[in-house]
Amino acid sequence: MSLLALNSTPAERAVGCFFAENFESNDHVVRNGGTINGVPVLNFGGTFSAAASDYITYPNMYLGRRLLFSAAFKITTSVIARTAVFNNYDSSTSKGMLVDVLATGFLRASFNYNGSNYKYRDTSIAINDGVSHSILITFDGTTINLYVDGVLAQGAQSSLGILIDFQSAVSLGIGRSYTLAARFTGQIKYIHLFIGALDADDAVAIHNNTLYTYRNRAILDLPMTMATHDPTNVRTLDVSGNGNHATFGDGSTATTYPTKYGTRGYTYDGGDYLVVGSSTGFMSSTKQSFFALIDARKTGSLEGIFGNRNLTTEIQALFLLTTGILQYQVYSGGAKSLTSVSVIDGIASVGITVEQVSGSTTLKLYVNGKLERVSTFAGYPVMTDTNFDIGRIGSTNNLNGKIIQAVALKDYILSSIQVADLHIQMMQGVNDV
Repeated sequence: MSLLALNSTPAERAVGCFFAENFESNDHVVRNGGTINGVPVLNFGGTFSAAASDYITYPNMYLGRRLLFSAAFKITTSVIARTAVFNNYDSSTSKGMLVDVLATGFLRASFNYNGSNYKYRDTSIAINDGVSHSILITFDGTTINLYVDGVLAQGAQSSLGILIDFQSAVSLGIGRSYTLAARFTGQIKYIHLFIGALDADDAVAIHNNTLYTYRNRAILDLPMTMATHDPTNVRTLDVSGNGNHATFGDGSTATTYPTKYGTRGYTYDGGDYLVVGSSTGFMSSTKQSFFALIDARKTGSLEGIFGNRNLTTEIQALFLLTTGILQYQVYSGGAKSLTSVSVIDGIASVGITVEQVSGSTTLKLYVNGKLERVSTFAGYPVMTDTNFDIGRIGSTNNLNGKIIQAVALKDYILSSIQVADLHIQMMQGVNDV
């Protein structure tokens, strides 16, 4: 495996991935062959500023020799000006490629293989709306296809002929054009490049994140096994690999923290909980997935599994009703809720996804890896208090006599396949020793 493919998964390499950058940290980018310019913020995604001259280069990528080629990436920008996402271009020979967002908001993929042949394709959808978009660019030697969020989005194009080997042997520049005149402002979550033209099914899979589900890409990932963390009830928990922690929110000594349950999980006694601070950005994300493995054999009271802490004007919470039914509720200018079909009586994986798009919010409620309820309502929940607690909602309704054995928070939407897979992963750890 080449160095520049180290951030890819076996599934990606099976379909031809030869370069993968996830911008996990400055050190990871450098180890992957990148040279960092300016001061981009690299933390499981890169935040770039044109004003700060932020960009990253990788040496001699030879993209021009890929007659069949695909690029998958995820970006967020709201700039109303031409801004470059990445380029591989030799100005001395006018050969190479450029991917940029035009002032109109459309994304353009351009190929110059001599000074007079300028080939491009634009998306039919503007993407400079400040919302995160997954993009897939493919070409098969003749046709350039552009997908936005898993959907084919073909816009304006030049007269496309047979693409030839333009022999580019210059560096790959991320966050800049080859002239530095159109640097990028916004976030680039990842860029993965493939030998070969991926298809429409791949576009959907990439958008749903099924090609590369990294457990350490979670905002917070707490398998809660004795082997992986916290064997002595210390103050903070973190196995996500990204520096985000949960802290115990009850008392100042270890005796008042949630009780360690054997080798896995914690038992909540009605007064303790875990705090995930607003620094994670989870509660303010437009795409959220929350899943937990719980043991709720004891029922009889309304108890919170997770929630934010501002109950005066807004709430976002998953909790157990007195009957053992699971309910998810959003309140922000009006209450919206989903209630499970299943009664939670024993060990179960439970979860919710929340997706804001096109003026509406879609909620999906899962129990044991299966979708139980779906609801869509107009508008978005506005959470000014982005603090997030595990084991209670608000400052009351703490879990009592119940066990949380694993937690995963993600700032993207899990597909149904991923939810089923996560359920299996969580259940496999129930008897960990």
